[in-house]
Amino acid sequence: MLIVVLVVPTLLGRARVAEPFDQSAVDRLDSAAPEIVFLGNSLLETRIDTGYLDELAGVRSASLAVDGTGPGAWYLQLKNVIGASANRPQRVFIFFHDDLITRPISFTGRKDNTLTERLSRGIEADYRLVVSNTETFDDRIRRVFTMIYPLADASSPDRNSVGSAGAFLAGTSRAEASAAADRFFDFANRRALANNPDIQQPKFHGVFDLVAENSFLPLLIGQANELSVELILVRVSARPMDGGTPNEPDVLARYTSDLSDYLATNGVHYIDMTGHPDIDAGMYYDGYHLINRYRSLYTEIFSELLLPDRGDNP
Repeated sequence: MLIVVLVVPTLLGRARVAEPFDQSAVDRLDSAAPEIVFLGNSLLETRIDTGYLDELAGVRSASLAVDGTGPGAWYLQLKNVIGASANRPQRVFIFFHDDLITRPISFTGRKDNTLTERLSRGIEADYRLVVSNTETFDDRIRRVFTMIYPLADASSPDRNSVGSAGAFLAGTSRAEASAAADRFFDFANRRALANNPDIQQPKFHGVFDLVAENSFLPLLIGQANELSVELILVRVSARPMDGGTPNEPDVLARYTSDLSDYLATNGVHYIDMTGHPDIDAGMYYDGYHLINRYRSLYTEIFSELLLPDRGDNP
Protein backbone atom coordinates (compact mmCIF):
# COMPACT_ATOMS: atom_id res chain seq x y z
CA MET A 1 0.00 0.00 0.00
CA LEU A 2 2.83 2.36 0.80
CA ILE A 3 4.29 1.77 -2.66
CA VAL A 4 1.02 2.76 -4.28
CA VAL A 5 0.88 6.01 -2.33
CA LEU A 6 4.39 7.00 -3.37
CA VAL A 7 4.36 5.84 -6.99
CA VAL A 8 0.94 6.93 -8.24
CA PRO A 9 1.65 10.71 -8.07
CA THR A 10 4.82 10.09 -10.08
CA LEU A 11 2.91 8.23 -12.76
CA LEU A 12 0.51 11.15 -12.96
CA GLY A 13 3.38 13.52 -13.71
CA ARG A 14 3.42 15.22 -10.33
CA ALA A 15 7.01 14.36 -9.40
CA ARG A 16 9.01 17.50 -8.75
CA VAL A 17 11.78 18.33 -11.21
CA ALA A 18 14.85 20.01 -9.75
CA GLU A 19 15.48 23.61 -10.79
CA PRO A 20 18.43 24.17 -13.16
CA PHE A 21 21.47 26.19 -12.14
CA ASP A 22 20.86 29.94 -12.35
CA GLN A 23 23.50 31.12 -14.82
CA SER A 24 22.15 34.67 -14.65
CA ALA A 25 23.70 35.05 -11.18
CA VAL A 26 27.13 34.42 -12.69
CA ASP A 27 26.42 36.75 -15.60
CA ARG A 28 25.41 39.58 -13.27
CA LEU A 29 28.57 39.13 -11.22
CA ASP A 30 30.69 39.12 -14.37
CA SER A 31 29.10 42.38 -15.48
CA ALA A 32 29.71 44.04 -12.12
CA ALA A 33 33.32 42.78 -11.90
CA PRO A 34 33.59 43.63 -8.20
CA GLU A 35 36.83 43.58 -6.25
CA ILE A 36 34.90 42.68 -3.09
CA VAL A 37 31.88 40.40 -2.72
CA PHE A 38 29.70 40.09 0.38
CA LEU A 39 27.83 36.92 1.32
CA GLY A 40 25.19 36.80 4.02
CA ASN A 41 21.52 37.29 4.78
CA SER A 42 19.31 40.14 5.95
CA LEU A 43 21.81 41.02 8.71
CA LEU A 44 24.25 41.98 5.96
CA GLU A 45 21.59 43.91 4.07
CA THR A 46 20.81 46.14 7.07
CA ARG A 47 24.50 46.92 7.58
CA ILE A 48 26.34 47.38 4.30
CA ASP A 49 25.44 49.79 1.49
CA THR A 50 27.74 48.63 -1.30
CA GLY A 51 27.20 51.78 -3.37
CA TYR A 52 28.24 53.99 -0.46
CA LEU A 53 31.15 51.68 0.37
CA ASP A 54 32.39 52.07 -3.20
CA GLU A 55 32.47 55.85 -2.69
CA LEU A 56 34.20 55.62 0.68
CA ALA A 57 36.81 52.99 -0.11
CA GLY A 58 37.24 53.48 -3.84
CA VAL A 59 36.64 49.81 -4.59
CA ARG A 60 33.93 48.03 -6.56
CA SER A 61 31.82 45.80 -4.33
CA ALA A 62 28.74 43.63 -4.72
CA SER A 63 26.39 41.93 -2.29
CA LEU A 64 25.02 38.46 -2.95
CA ALA A 65 22.94 38.54 0.24
CA VAL A 66 19.78 36.45 0.23
CA ASP A 67 17.33 36.72 3.09
CA GLY A 68 17.18 33.77 5.44
CA THR A 69 20.27 31.98 4.12
CA GLY A 70 23.04 30.26 6.07
CA PRO A 71 26.48 28.68 5.50
CA GLY A 72 25.33 25.93 3.13
CA ALA A 73 23.85 28.44 0.69
CA TRP A 74 26.92 30.67 1.03
CA TYR A 75 29.18 27.74 0.18
CA LEU A 76 27.20 27.09 -3.00
CA GLN A 77 27.37 30.78 -3.91
CA LEU A 78 31.13 30.82 -3.37
CA LYS A 79 31.71 27.61 -5.31
CA ASN A 80 29.29 27.98 -8.20
CA VAL A 81 28.62 31.70 -8.63
CA ILE A 82 31.86 33.37 -7.58
CA GLY A 83 33.87 30.35 -8.70
CA ALA A 84 32.34 30.43 -12.18
CA SER A 85 32.85 34.15 -12.66
CA ALA A 86 35.38 35.28 -15.22
CA ASN A 87 36.02 38.33 -13.02
CA ARG A 88 36.58 36.83 -9.59
CA PRO A 89 36.81 39.25 -6.68
CA GLN A 90 39.98 39.64 -4.65
CA ARG A 91 38.15 39.32 -1.35
CA VAL A 92 34.96 37.67 -0.11
CA PHE A 93 33.38 38.78 3.17
CA ILE A 94 30.87 36.54 4.94
CA PHE A 95 28.66 38.18 7.56
CA PHE A 96 27.14 35.94 10.25
CA HIS A 97 25.84 36.13 13.81
CA ASP A 98 26.53 34.09 16.97
CA ASP A 99 27.76 30.61 15.97
CA LEU A 100 25.89 30.41 12.65
CA ILE A 101 29.09 29.89 10.66
CA THR A 102 29.48 26.37 12.11
CA ARG A 103 25.84 25.37 11.97
CA PRO A 104 25.39 22.75 9.21
CA ILE A 105 22.38 24.49 7.68
CA SER A 106 21.57 26.42 4.52
CA PHE A 107 18.71 28.49 5.94
CA THR A 108 18.05 30.26 9.21
CA GLY A 109 14.31 29.95 8.69
CA ARG A 110 12.18 27.90 6.34
CA LYS A 111 14.07 25.69 3.92
CA ASP A 112 13.97 26.71 0.26
CA ASN A 113 15.07 23.70 -1.79
CA THR A 114 14.44 25.64 -4.99
CA LEU A 115 17.11 28.18 -4.08
CA THR A 116 19.79 25.60 -3.26
CA GLU A 117 18.98 23.80 -6.51
CA ARG A 118 19.46 27.02 -8.48
CA LEU A 119 22.86 27.43 -6.79
CA SER A 120 23.95 23.82 -7.42
CA ARG A 121 25.82 22.18 -10.28
CA GLY A 122 25.15 18.47 -10.34
CA ILE A 123 25.09 16.32 -7.24
CA GLU A 124 27.22 18.58 -4.98
CA ALA A 125 28.54 15.61 -3.01
CA ASP A 126 30.48 17.64 -0.43
CA TYR A 127 27.45 19.82 0.27
CA ARG A 128 25.17 16.78 0.56
CA LEU A 129 27.57 15.08 2.95
CA VAL A 130 27.35 17.92 5.46
CA VAL A 131 23.57 18.02 5.12
CA SER A 132 23.14 14.25 5.41
CA ASN A 133 25.30 14.05 8.51
CA THR A 134 22.84 16.27 10.36
CA GLU A 135 19.55 15.15 8.83
CA THR A 136 17.23 13.17 11.05
CA PHE A 137 15.22 10.27 9.70
CA ASP A 138 12.16 12.55 9.65
CA ASP A 139 14.12 15.12 7.62
CA ARG A 140 14.97 12.51 4.98
CA ILE A 141 11.36 11.33 4.74
CA ARG A 142 10.19 14.94 4.41
CA ARG A 143 12.76 15.67 1.68
CA VAL A 144 11.67 12.64 -0.36
CA PHE A 145 8.02 13.50 0.21
CA THR A 146 8.43 17.04 -1.14
CA MET A 147 10.17 15.71 -4.25
CA ILE A 148 7.10 13.57 -4.97
CA TYR A 149 4.48 16.05 -3.77
CA PRO A 150 5.87 19.40 -4.95
CA LEU A 151 2.95 21.37 -3.53
CA ALA A 152 4.01 20.25 -0.08
CA ASP A 153 7.32 22.03 -0.49
CA ALA A 154 6.52 25.46 0.96
CA SER A 155 9.49 27.24 -0.53
CA SER A 156 9.93 30.97 -0.31
CA PRO A 157 7.67 32.68 -2.89
CA ASP A 158 10.43 35.15 -3.63
CA ARG A 159 13.38 32.82 -4.07
CA ASN A 160 15.57 35.40 -5.77
CA SER A 161 14.89 38.19 -3.30
CA VAL A 162 17.72 40.19 -1.84
CA GLY A 163 17.03 42.39 1.15
CA SER A 164 13.24 42.02 1.12
CA ALA A 165 11.43 43.50 4.09
CA GLY A 166 9.89 40.14 4.88
CA ALA A 167 13.18 38.39 5.59
CA PHE A 168 13.21 35.62 8.18
CA LEU A 169 14.93 37.02 11.24
CA ALA A 170 18.28 35.37 11.77
CA GLY A 171 18.49 33.80 15.18
CA THR A 172 14.82 32.79 15.23
CA SER A 173 15.25 29.57 13.29
CA ARG A 174 12.20 27.34 13.26
CA ALA A 175 12.43 24.50 10.72
CA GLU A 176 16.17 24.09 11.17
CA ALA A 177 16.30 24.41 14.94
CA SER A 178 17.06 21.35 16.97
CA ALA A 179 14.80 21.19 19.98
CA ALA A 180 17.16 18.80 21.70
CA ALA A 181 20.13 21.11 21.26
CA ASP A 182 18.15 24.10 22.47
CA ARG A 183 17.17 22.23 25.61
CA PHE A 184 20.72 21.03 26.19
CA PHE A 185 22.19 24.52 25.85
CA ASP A 186 19.32 26.28 27.56
CA PHE A 187 21.66 27.54 30.27
CA ALA A 188 23.46 29.59 27.63
CA ASN A 189 20.44 30.68 25.61
CA ARG A 190 18.27 32.10 28.41
CA ARG A 191 19.46 35.70 28.44
CA ALA A 192 16.54 38.13 28.40
CA LEU A 193 17.21 41.84 28.22
CA ALA A 194 15.72 43.44 31.31
CA ASN A 195 13.75 46.07 29.41
CA ASN A 196 13.24 44.14 26.16
CA PRO A 197 12.38 40.52 27.01
CA ASP A 198 10.90 39.87 23.56
CA ILE A 199 14.06 40.72 21.59
CA GLN A 200 15.92 37.71 20.16
CA GLN A 201 18.86 36.60 22.25
CA PRO A 202 22.23 35.14 21.23
CA LYS A 203 22.13 31.39 20.66
CA PHE A 204 24.81 28.78 21.29
CA HIS A 205 24.68 25.34 19.68
CA GLY A 206 27.89 23.60 20.69
CA VAL A 207 31.57 23.86 21.62
CA PHE A 208 33.58 24.95 18.58
CA ASP A 209 35.89 21.93 18.47
CA LEU A 210 32.89 19.60 18.46
CA VAL A 211 30.94 21.29 15.67
CA ALA A 212 33.47 22.84 13.29
CA GLU A 213 34.58 19.83 11.26
CA ASN A 214 31.00 18.70 10.57
CA SER A 215 29.98 22.14 9.32
CA PHE A 216 30.38 24.03 6.05
CA LEU A 217 33.29 26.06 7.43
CA PRO A 218 36.07 23.72 6.18
CA LEU A 219 34.41 23.66 2.76
CA LEU A 220 34.21 27.46 2.64
CA ILE A 221 37.90 27.77 3.52
CA GLY A 222 38.94 25.07 1.07
CA GLN A 223 36.89 26.61 -1.73
CA ALA A 224 38.33 30.07 -1.14
CA ASN A 225 41.84 28.63 -1.30
CA GLU A 226 41.02 26.77 -4.51
CA LEU A 227 39.71 29.97 -6.08
CA SER A 228 42.64 32.04 -4.76
CA VAL A 229 40.34 34.58 -3.14
CA GLU A 230 40.89 36.07 0.29
CA LEU A 231 38.17 34.95 2.70
CA ILE A 232 37.23 37.24 5.60
CA LEU A 233 34.60 36.29 8.17
CA VAL A 234 32.70 39.06 9.95
CA ARG A 235 30.75 38.22 13.09
CA VAL A 236 28.11 40.88 13.66
CA SER A 237 27.16 41.95 17.15
CA ALA A 238 23.84 41.08 18.71
CA ARG A 239 22.03 44.08 20.16
CA PRO A 240 24.13 45.29 23.12
CA MET A 241 22.66 45.91 26.54
CA ASP A 242 21.24 49.39 27.00
CA GLY A 243 24.35 50.32 28.98
CA GLY A 244 26.60 49.25 26.12
CA THR A 245 27.74 45.92 27.55
CA PRO A 246 27.95 43.19 24.87
CA ASN A 247 25.02 40.78 25.04
CA GLU A 248 27.02 37.58 24.84
CA PRO A 249 27.03 34.44 27.02
CA ASP A 250 30.42 33.29 28.31
CA VAL A 251 30.16 30.08 26.29
CA LEU A 252 29.69 32.11 23.10
CA ALA A 253 32.67 34.29 23.98
CA ARG A 254 34.80 31.14 24.33
CA TYR A 255 33.39 29.89 21.04
CA THR A 256 34.45 33.01 19.16
CA SER A 257 37.93 32.84 20.71
CA ASP A 258 38.28 29.25 19.47
CA LEU A 259 36.90 30.28 16.08
CA SER A 260 39.44 33.09 15.85
CA ASP A 261 42.32 30.70 16.59
CA TYR A 262 41.04 28.18 14.04
CA LEU A 263 40.72 30.81 11.31
CA ALA A 264 44.18 32.23 12.02
CA THR A 265 45.65 28.73 11.73
CA ASN A 266 43.93 28.36 8.35
CA GLY A 267 44.97 31.77 7.05
CA VAL A 268 41.49 33.31 7.21
CA HIS A 269 40.98 36.86 8.48
CA TYR A 270 38.36 37.39 11.17
CA ILE A 271 36.52 40.51 12.30
CA ASP A 272 34.36 40.39 15.43
CA MET A 273 32.13 43.45 15.76
CA THR A 274 31.02 42.52 19.28
CA GLY A 275 31.78 45.38 21.67
CA HIS A 276 32.61 47.92 18.95
CA PRO A 277 32.40 51.34 20.68
CA ASP A 278 30.49 53.02 17.84
CA ILE A 279 27.68 50.45 17.78
CA ASP A 280 24.99 50.82 20.45
CA ALA A 281 21.56 49.43 21.30
CA GLY A 282 19.74 52.41 19.79
CA MET A 283 20.85 51.38 16.30
CA TYR A 284 18.86 48.12 16.41
CA TYR A 285 15.21 47.50 15.64
CA ASP A 286 15.36 43.95 16.99
CA GLY A 287 17.97 41.61 18.43
CA TYR A 288 20.16 41.60 15.31
CA HIS A 289 18.95 43.92 12.52
CA LEU A 290 19.82 47.61 12.33
CA ILE A 291 17.40 50.45 11.75
CA ASN A 292 17.74 51.50 8.11
CA ARG A 293 18.99 55.02 8.84
CA TYR A 294 22.08 53.55 10.54
CA ARG A 295 23.09 51.54 7.50
CA SER A 296 25.30 54.35 6.19
CA LEU A 297 26.97 54.79 9.58
CA TYR A 298 27.73 51.07 9.79
CA THR A 299 29.12 51.17 6.26
CA GLU A 300 31.43 54.00 7.33
CA ILE A 301 32.57 52.02 10.37
CA PHE A 302 33.23 49.01 8.19
CA SER A 303 35.13 51.03 5.59
CA GLU A 304 37.52 52.18 8.33
CA LEU A 305 38.17 48.53 9.20
CA LEU A 306 38.59 47.73 5.52
CA LEU A 307 41.11 50.51 4.94
CA PRO A 308 42.49 51.47 8.37
CA ASP A 309 45.28 53.64 6.95
CA ARG A 310 43.18 55.80 4.66
CA GLY A 311 42.90 58.61 7.22
CA ASP A 312 40.85 61.55 5.98
CA ASN A 313 41.61 60.80 2.34
CA PRO A 314 39.76 57.66 1.21
